[in-house]
Amino acid sequence: MVTKVGVRQHPPDAALPVAKRSLSPNERRLLERMQRLGFGTIRGLHVRAGEPQFDPPFKVSRTWLARGRNAPRLESDLADFILKDEQASFFRELHAIGDGIIDILKVHDGLPIASEMWESM
Repeated sequence: MVTKVGVRQHPPDAALPVAKRSLSPNERRLLERMQRLGFGTIRGLHVRAGEPQFDPPFKVSRTWLARGRNAPRLESDLADFILKDEQASFFRELHAIGDGIIDILKVHDGLPIASEMWESM
């Protein structure tokens, strides 16, 4: 594995980030976007040096549930909170891929639950 200067690297057994405040500004912005989305899909999310990018913009499709909570996550308005395992694991995965494109990111109740990504080799 090549380590880039200035990039936060998390070995597989490293502790996951535990609080929103431990995330970078771009990670916090993406976290808040997923929380507001609730249920849906994010497509074409570029990742550079393990950080989510907002340029170029990604596409978002919202899923509406007839029998479900279609509102943002309760903690979405909080300045800080403890991350759920799914959130922490997702950001660790971004750091691991370094540079790439997340083709499809599935979001369920504001949490990242699955993704398909293109990685630079």
